[in-house]
Amino acid sequence: MSLPDQAPLLPRTTPTAVTVLLALLTVLGAGSSAQAATQGRLGLTPVAGNLKAVLDLTTDGPCPADTTHAYALLRGGSLPTDGQVLRDTARSGLSRDAAFTTGATRTLADAFLAAGQAPAAGEYTVELTCIDEAGQALGTFTGPLTLAAAGTWTSAPGPTPTAASLAAGGLGPPADTGAGAPTSAGAGAPGQPGPSPAGTPADGTPSDGTTATGTTATALVAVTPVSQGTTVRPLVGAGLLGGALVALALALTRVLRRRAVRPGLSEQR
Repeated sequence: MSLPDQAPLLPRTTPTAVTVLLALLTVLGAGSSAQAATQGRLGLTPVAGNLKAVLDLTTDGPCPADTTHAYALLRGGSLPTDGQVLRDTARSGLSRDAAFTTGATRTLADAFLAAGQAPAAGEYTVELTCIDEAGQALGTFTGPLTLAAAGTWTSAPGPTPTAASLAAGGLGPPADTGAGAPTSAGAGAPGQPGPSPAGTPADGTPSDGTTATGTTATALVAVTPVSQGTTVRPLVGAGLLGGALVALALALTRVLRRRAVRPGLSEQR
């Protein structure tokens, strides 16, 4: 006497449920790994100098509409992957409507001092990144910088300061900021600044004693360095949600498998 065929271990509906859950996880992963888009070019003033030169940074367009703060980094060469801070996170000197010029709060010498290394000749990039209230990067302006062995640098001509770009007065608090809402940029912008390097007060004064105002007509506000907390927060939330969905998929698979096996077992008995 032949045994009856057993029902398939997994009903046809099971792959569909698992596929949907996996698709959700894929979307979550894609969203959490999104990078800030290149917003435009960045011009440096002056276009050449030594390591203690105070830089003005001029964009060729505005920051995205949701921008509340910005910071600038020096990347490349022998520096760490995250780069070193040239402009601490602040609202001042930015615009969501037009190109603007803003002053760096640290010199190139400060950047290498913070990295704990001697300046190394090579190709570098100055990046100014616009972020929202939570510290999420929205767009980045970039400008090249070539450092020579003698400690001098040059930069390719880029956007130059104009009366309009110098008139940017800084971004005020968002209209929906209420009681309990953060009043400074959230922690976690990429390449976050750590504590001010030796010789660099928290107000952004360079270590050589000069004042980082350059040719800009805007006042620089007190520094609120960003740390790694806030941009990590959305990633942690996505990870927790993804884990919950995986657990749900596994539980659903076990339940459906048990139900599918029972009819075959009862017929054998």
